Amino acid sequence: MGIMQELDRGEKVIADKIYGAAAPLKVKAPGTIFTDPDSAEMEQAVRTRHEHVNRRFKQWGIMRDGFRYDLSLHQNAFGAVAVMTQLSIANGEPLSAVEYYE
Repeated sequence: MGIMQELDRGEKVIADKIYGAAAPLKVKAPGTIFTDPDSAEMEQAVRTRHEHVNRRFKQWGIMRDGFRYDLSLHQNAFGAVAVMTQLSIANGEPLSAVEYYE
């Protein structure tokens, strides 16, 4: 099950423009006819913050290197990296604050 099925009615995700056409009722993406110019800067800040999390995952090689072990171990390995990333954020390496409003 993908993230789109997990969203509540009226709830959307913020994504890069490549995903905007896939589900305009579920995705807020720049450069689409649904883009609100007044919120573009705020939404870019949200995307940038998410990219910082991705960069931290990449530091572990989890998104760069191929997984060389039994596939049944992949979820545990990815989960461990996610927890270590969360711990680093909570203990001295916070992300930038982003104020978001609808």
